[in-house]
Amino acid sequence: MDKATKYYKKALTKYHNGHIDQAIDLCGASVAENNKYKAAASLKGILFYFKGDLENARQLWDFNVRVNKDVVSKKYIENTRFDDKFLPIYASAIALINELKIGEALTALKECEESDFNVINVSNHIAVCLIKQGEFEKAKEYLDKVITIDIKNKMALDNIKMLKKYRIIESKFSYTPLVICLVIVLILGSGLGIYFSRGKKVATVPPVVAVKPKEKSEAIAKPIPLAEVFPYDTVKTSIATANYDELDKQYNLWKSKSVDDKGKVLLENALVLIKDKGLKVFYDKAQNYLTQKDYNNAFVYYYKVYSYGHVDYLYESALYALGNSKEKLGNTEEALKYYEEYSAAFPNGSYEATVLYALANLYSKTDINKAKVCAKILLKNFPKSDYNNNVMKALLSK
Repeated sequence: MDKATKYYKKALTKYHNGHIDQAIDLCGASVAENNKYKAAASLKGILFYFKGDLENARQLWDFNVRVNKDVVSKKYIENTRFDDKFLPIYASAIALINELKIGEALTALKECEESDFNVINVSNHIAVCLIKQGEFEKAKEYLDKVITIDIKNKMALDNIKMLKKYRIIESKFSYTPLVICLVIVLILGSGLGIYFSRGKKVATVPPVVAVKPKEKSEAIAKPIPLAEVFPYDTVKTSIATANYDELDKQYNLWKSKSVDDKGKVLLENALVLIKDKGLKVFYDKAQNYLTQKDYNNAFVYYYKVYSYGHVDYLYESALYALGNSKEKLGNTEEALKYYEEYSAAFPNGSYEATVLYALANLYSKTDINKAKVCAKILLKNFPKSDYNNNVMKALLSK
């Protein structure tokens, strides 16, 4: 294993364990060893993005686009075009917290949540607002999010320590008045006096409403579908072990579903790894199956390469091979579909003469006019090709 790959894999491990700063350093070491290692530069940019350093994140992605023609980094840059607006919103939220305008601050911070940019700082200050509002369990969720990304984050650790000290996050329903008052005193300071000087609102008891008993048919509980759980460990392990088949499976399974921030990052890392290394692995597997005349499995792996779009030099070959595999399997309709797609996408491509010859022969059995069109294009564009033979001339004479 070369040093660049070794550093990158260590960076992924550190990131997955919440050591964001060490992950950044290791990504830097990977790029220093090999500036063509686009996955490391891309990940380093993501980590700066989470820390709120938009300038450095963009510089890394821009470097990846210029040096490595990395389409993933280009997409990241495009997706950040609206993130600049969140910086003044975040700054105003901090000012509002200092002025004890907690509700307004929380509204501003929630707006910042529309993006994953600056997620560590935004989540930390949302937690502060929720603590000040007495929403301790919700605050813990945001603190957990921070610790997941940055396990040594001082602000999050201090707030967790404070909540544990007063036994707030250990028992969901045991908030005694004394404990709550102690926490409010610690958080609000002199603001507490202002709150009580305005007087308390007396809670009213809602009227008792008679409930009509349900009939038997209504009382039967409907089964509740189990919520899908994102396979964090599976994806992490697959990234660490370069299990591209599993990464491809999980990425396609989850890419269109609702996933939390941690899951999104894992999926992005999976996608980067698949495009960087996996497509070549899939293509090689397809070629091996083709050699063995196992056209079904060959098609499966060619399709994996094709499915990620025109982001790799292998895409053209994979698209041609999809048509060829279907032709070998006797599926004329599917073969024609992929051959037509190839001819439209690569009219001057390496396989165009072969594709036109195949199209002419296949269409000769179902649509002679289309067959003649393909044959004419073949003879015109590739007059010196071996495909300019008696078969095509005979077809045109019909």
